[in-house]
Amino acid sequence: TFNCSDVGVQQVEFKVVDSKGNQATRMIEVRVRDTSAPTIQPLLRTFVWIMLQGQSYQVPDFRGLTLTSDNCGTVVSQFPARGTVLRSGGNYTIRLVATDPSGNSRETTINLRLLVLRISFPFFFREEEGTPSMIEV
Repeated sequence: TFNCSDVGVQQVEFKVVDSKGNQATRMIEVRVRDTSAPTIQPLLRTFVWIMLQGQSYQVPDFRGLTLTSDNCGTVVSQFPARGTVLRSGGNYTIRLVATDPSGNSRETTINLRLLVLRISFPFFFREEEGTPSMIEV
């Protein structure tokens, strides 16, 4: 039986015995490969952030918002990377890729929606009893 620590070329003793009890033994090379891609599942599909007009947004680390599984372990990469600055509202796709030590990979995405809040100063509201006509923010 082989596991992930055996990936690569391994020497195996191969022994055969015929019906008369004659036997032969030989060392053979076996190439152990990991061909199973990891699984990756986002814990959320859409992330919405509201920012004030003129502000920028730094992409956070979304890698912790995934569940991954693989028989040999995984490393998760994120594109765009954590810390990338986005300067305008809109819809962005965050790509998350789970890769195992053998290079097998699978990816998923999270939708990032940046909403821009445009505020004009001062705010004016209809005056009602006990309510000021101007509110400063």
